Amino acid sequence: MPTFLQLAGFGLAGLAGWCLLMLRRSRARKKDPRLLFLELLVKPGSRLAPLVLPAFAWGAAAVLAAAPLRWPDPRLLVPVAVLAGLVPLPGAALGAALAYSFVLPDPALLLTVAAPLTAGALVRLVHVRPVRWWSFTAFARTMGRWGSIVVPPMPVDWFWSVIGAAAALSPLVALALTLDGPDLGLRAVCAVLVSVQLGTLTVVAQRRHRWVRRMCRGALAAASAAAALVASGRAGAWLVERWLSAPYLTGLLGGAILSAVAVFAWTGRYDDLGLWRLVTQLLRVLTGFGLLPFWIVTVFHPVHDLLVAATVLIGAETVLVLVHHLTSMGSRLEQLEERMYAQTVLWDPLTRVHQLGPWLYDGFLSRPGHVDYTPVRVCLGMAVLGARGHAAPGQRYAFKPGSSRPLAGLEALRWTQAAGQSIDLVDSEVAGRLPAGLRDGLRRHQDLARADLAAGRAVVLSYAFQWQDALNEFRDATQRYRVLGETEGENLGRTGAAWILAFHLSQPGAAARELALLAPSAAPDGLTRWARVVAGAVALANGDGAAVSERLRQARALPSEPRLGRAHPAFVTGVTEIIAAVETHLNLLLSSELSPQKRE
Repeated sequence: MPTFLQLAGFGLAGLAGWCLLMLRRSRARKKDPRLLFLELLVKPGSRLAPLVLPAFAWGAAAVLAAAPLRWPDPRLLVPVAVLAGLVPLPGAALGAALAYSFVLPDPALLLTVAAPLTAGALVRLVHVRPVRWWSFTAFARTMGRWGSIVVPPMPVDWFWSVIGAAAALSPLVALALTLDGPDLGLRAVCAVLVSVQLGTLTVVAQRRHRWVRRMCRGALAAASAAAALVASGRAGAWLVERWLSAPYLTGLLGGAILSAVAVFAWTGRYDDLGLWRLVTQLLRVLTGFGLLPFWIVTVFHPVHDLLVAATVLIGAETVLVLVHHLTSMGSRLEQLEERMYAQTVLWDPLTRVHQLGPWLYDGFLSRPGHVDYTPVRVCLGMAVLGARGHAAPGQRYAFKPGSSRPLAGLEALRWTQAAGQSIDLVDSEVAGRLPAGLRDGLRRHQDLARADLAAGRAVVLSYAFQWQDALNEFRDATQRYRVLGETEGENLGRTGAAWILAFHLSQPGAAARELALLAPSAAPDGLTRWARVVAGAVALANGDGAAVSERLRQARALPSEPRLGRAHPAFVTGVTEIIAAVETHLNLLLSSELSPQKRE
């Protein structure tokens, strides 16, 4: 009758052997992609034959290395074994699993060497593109349903979902394993609060691009594991001694002081001053999410006074996390997403499809009836940002020559091309896969996105002084918004067209006709102010100085920022700058008593 150790070793060996076979297949297909189809025509040999030599060779090495492997601290040995599995060394995992369960039975080495090696090999495998190791049947089934562009959840996404859930639940698991410790009530409160924080971050990340989601879950898991590793060793004991040596940092008073430090550390999260940000980030290492205090005084070194201080600190961190992420909708993750798009705008359109494929599934097909035009919104905002001469966030992180400079002038249209590609992919890949009853709704959203695209191109061309092209785009946007009944967008297009006609094409009569067609606004905003200034320019062209002064007076009483609900903040800022520049332009014309026609 096999023992439990032998069954566990056999299971690990089977998993390691499977990883070895799949990784060999992926390397072969990488060299020759035709093998995916040739495997249907060529009868495979024994599937276990490639495992024999690695099992014997690495098994012998594991037996010889058994004695030295008992010396290191398991906390060091396990991460090293995981990294070795990532190399990958699935053969080593196979040999170690067989050696430490059958040849030289040793539960400790099986857990600290064989299991981490297998885990590392499995992690490496799930990050390989499935087309390189899936069977042809599975590949054909996926392609037949989703095509070659849409990317449904892959093994790597399932893996990081499990990792994120494990990170969020790890405080509760740690509490369950230490129920016999002192101050169970305080420790339970700490565990629940830390789990709430990590779970909140996981949920907020769910609304972001799949790549950002993986990074967020990986960062949470790494932070939690690192804190647990530090707290369980000598460093954790040393930190407890230092903490106890400062009585003012214990109890309720200590919790209040540490909470104040945590709030102070949050102030530098988005600060551009390097030294200030460095100091606050170092403080975040000690206080962030209460992870390090939790693992130190709740799990490994429980001391009552320190538990009280840690509970107050973790409560404050929980409030900060909930207020920040639930009210600002995860602005930090939004910045990461913008950086991701900034790094891919210079990619070839065919390469960019790899980024847009997950978005097509998550934004439209995973929940029929739900739409998400984040790439279009971000790209149009970055287009206006580049047209103003600013580099998009994250461009400096892109590993491509010249990628750190702003895409200014007409180069900013590369952003609008990326937005247009996103809209086209929705037409070609999503519309046909939705139920018939939802296609009309999607068509309206697509038309609205194309109207936004025309407005974005108009603003970019205006910054590049391409007045006739900008006028054409403003008029295109106006027509699209009018058909859709979008009064706000229609007013943006008409006002932009009137501005170009009055100030740059010397057609005040045409500008007046555009202004006459503006829809009344219930709550005047920056667009109303812009229209008043353009009306002043038309009056100046007609020689009515009093009307010009009156229009300027009315404009100054209105807000300067337009209300563009769907637009990216960078897009809104770009339009606001245009309004300010137009007002300044009219003031100069009025002071010199020159009409736009005379100026030309």
